[in-house]
Amino acid sequence: MRRIGEEGMRQEQQKQLLELQHQQEMQRIERMREIQEQQRQQEIQEQQRQQAARQAREEAERKLRDKAGIEQAAIDAKESARLIALELRILEKAYPNWRKITGTQGSKTAYRVWLSKQDSGYQSLLSSTNSAAVIADSIERFKADYAKPALPGR
Repeated sequence: MRRIGEEGMRQEQQKQLLELQHQQEMQRIERMREIQEQQRQQEIQEQQRQQAARQAREEAERKLRDKAGIEQAAIDAKESARLIALELRILEKAYPNWRKITGTQGSKTAYRVWLSKQDSGYQSLLSSTNSAAVIADSIERFKADYAKPALPGR
């Protein structure tokens, strides 16, 4: 009789242990979900921040052109330098290592090799722009192409 009681107690303890393990696992899963949600929210906020900065820059450029009634090429050197510095700050916020990725013209970085395989119009655009949006887009295109697995026979 005593043995049956001990067996029942052991089974009850095992049941409680399993329930506790289940609760702990559920808490761990919930914590992981919370962390993932926080990361997702941070990514959304960063995208929104980048979009707002891009829109503010574009609006500032439009106002400058509208106010002066001239094309970008005619903006005086001081204002042009300020806009270029602004573009660089925007680009460096989005891609702190963009200079390392792109390398200098004539260098043999993977990006430059990739760029040399693009059409001449695109190459010309990139060699003549100071636009953070254009450069950032090229880095994204490069990363996307670079991440693709090579096809047999390539």
